[in-house]
Amino acid sequence: MIDKLIDLISGAVKDYTGAESVPPFTIAVSAGESHGDFSTGVAFNLAGALQQAPYDIASEIAQRLRPHTDLIDRIDVARPGHINFFMSDAFWQRGLRYILERQSDYGKNDTGRGKSALIEFVSANPTGPIHVGHGRGAVIGDVLSRIMAASGYSVTREYYVNDAGNQVLSLGYSVLNEYYRINDIDRTASMPGEYQGRYIHSISRTLDAVLPPAEINEENIRSITEFSVKSILGDERRALPDSNIKQVLQKFNIAFDTWFSEKRLYMDGSISGVIGELEKRRAVKYDDGATWFLSTLYGDEKDRVLRKQSGEFTYFASDIAYHVDKYRRGYDVLINIWGADHHGYLPRLRAALRALGYDADRLAVMFVQMVRLMRGDRPVAMSKRAGEYVTLEELIDEVGTDAVRFFFLQRSHGSQLVFDIDLAKRQSQENPVYYVQYAHARIASIFGYALTKGWDIDKVDLQTGYAFHNQEKRLLAHCLIYPEVIKDIVVKREPHRLPYYLMELVGVLHRYYTDTRVVGDDRTTGQRLLLMKMVKIVLKNALDMLGIGAPEKM
Repeated sequence: MIDKLIDLISGAVKDYTGAESVPPFTIAVSAGESHGDFSTGVAFNLAGALQQAPYDIASEIAQRLRPHTDLIDRIDVARPGHINFFMSDAFWQRGLRYILERQSDYGKNDTGRGKSALIEFVSANPTGPIHVGHGRGAVIGDVLSRIMAASGYSVTREYYVNDAGNQVLSLGYSVLNEYYRINDIDRTASMPGEYQGRYIHSISRTLDAVLPPAEINEENIRSITEFSVKSILGDERRALPDSNIKQVLQKFNIAFDTWFSEKRLYMDGSISGVIGELEKRRAVKYDDGATWFLSTLYGDEKDRVLRKQSGEFTYFASDIAYHVDKYRRGYDVLINIWGADHHGYLPRLRAALRALGYDADRLAVMFVQMVRLMRGDRPVAMSKRAGEYVTLEELIDEVGTDAVRFFFLQRSHGSQLVFDIDLAKRQSQENPVYYVQYAHARIASIFGYALTKGWDIDKVDLQTGYAFHNQEKRLLAHCLIYPEVIKDIVVKREPHRLPYYLMELVGVLHRYYTDTRVVGDDRTTGQRLLLMKMVKIVLKNALDMLGIGAPEKM
């Protein structure tokens, strides 16, 4: 229904300006009843190009909208240039009917129909368990994937497995040295290894599942490393039944379509091929036995090494090859979700893509800021290599999947997040996820009570001519704006806006429930029950988008 209002406004703008297109604008639920039901600041978006005051532009647009009395009851223009809409009873009736008819499809749209999107997220090195920092990026990527899929995109979720290079080799040495220690073997490998923790001990105890004890030595470090990586990923059945990355992600309600191996890029010659192409384009130099990419020619701050003096490829070289592979797969939208510590990495990657002739701006990167995990007033250590940290699985086990997912989305991905464990465990309305889920359960309880009074929600018909009072209009307005929230999240890539929206909706519902007797003895009971059904539909659909349960009882 809001899309009809948007179409009317767009038509009025085109009529006034004579333009064929309209700059993007938003419709919002008005701040208060005196400001109408909905408002828009479209006039501010036009002021610069038209060289006119926003108030004058808004007045002209409003004048062209006033004849549409079937949907709009009244229009006010407020300084400095907002247009406020008071909607007709027919609008509310049609809006309620639309939501009730759409049910689980309400909020879905086809703005991405015919387009494909590749979203890469998590991609944690398989050198240890997933920590809470990875978990935040996991939820952001998963929810964005869900919302884009609901908007018509064909979405592929991808995990890039860094299973090549010195970091995983260090993992193998860490496991080997732990094997020597627990078996009282008086030997130390030439590389000490930099990883510690219970998981290293667990893997070392199962090494003889892949190699005979006599062959567990440095000569077979490649086999030990491969076994260790597979154990951590969850691809090694012979490992001890400790939790692995795939198990934890499954527990976190996250699934990937593809697991892309970095090792594959070495084996199929992709990295050598990319460097060869850069050489053809005269974008490399040779210095002290190393091969350098001339990234300063393409906007980077300094040139970057692609192949070391030893002949080894750098991680940057494999990353270039990986992203070239992404482009060649033909996706319309490419999105990476990286930790904030990778912020400086983007200019060099985009420089390489430009040098190879690709449109580097097609690659969108969302940088996820750190999570500060608190237990009371005491911060929790996050050192992966020291083995002293809270894993994502431990956090899930302590506070629950739903709470972790909701809390990780409470702030923009570009802002640091303080995760209050005590609050996340609290069974009260101070806990935001409990507050939202309880609203859904409360409506289910209302329906149960109504049934004892002879009101079956599945048999209630919508009355024509029902006059909604102001609080009911507020409920309707917040529910009707939901599809626009979904569309805006896709455009701005801001999945945190959905929890914000839910908190606002539940706040309006709570005030309505406090002031209104939903189940009574008069004929308005049926209409009020339908309003509750409408809210329940929106809550369920939004919680599904978040990958969070919508309980019937709490």
